[in-house]
Amino acid sequence: MATGCFKPLLHLREAPLDPSACAMVVIDVQNFCCHPKGAQYRDTPEEELSKQEPFFWKAMPAAVSNIKDLLQALRRKRIEVVYTTIESLTKDGRDRSLDYKISGFNVPRGSWDGRV
Repeated sequence: MATGCFKPLLHLREAPLDPSACAMVVIDVQNFCCHPKGAQYRDTPEEELSKQEPFFWKAMPAAVSNIKDLLQALRRKRIEVVYTTIESLTKDGRDRSLDYKISGFNVPRGSWDGRV
């Protein structure tokens, strides 16, 4: 039970969803940052990856499996799926934002790193 002046409006969070007006958005789940051979990790020995980010690499297989299962269920219900990826429009990345240039990564259009 909420105390004080804050009273959460829980009933407003229980809204029915209209599948024709819904979509699942899969954000940046691509080889570049979700595969040990992706460009973000390519220069790091695999044994170091699990030491540097142990939870990430331990959780990744289950996360990808869960996403696949959810995608199958949504497709059966004909619910739209939208993917976003980190990918430059040019091979040399000259179109990247300043933030991406400062971060030092480039995922050329159509490259293996850009694949979901």
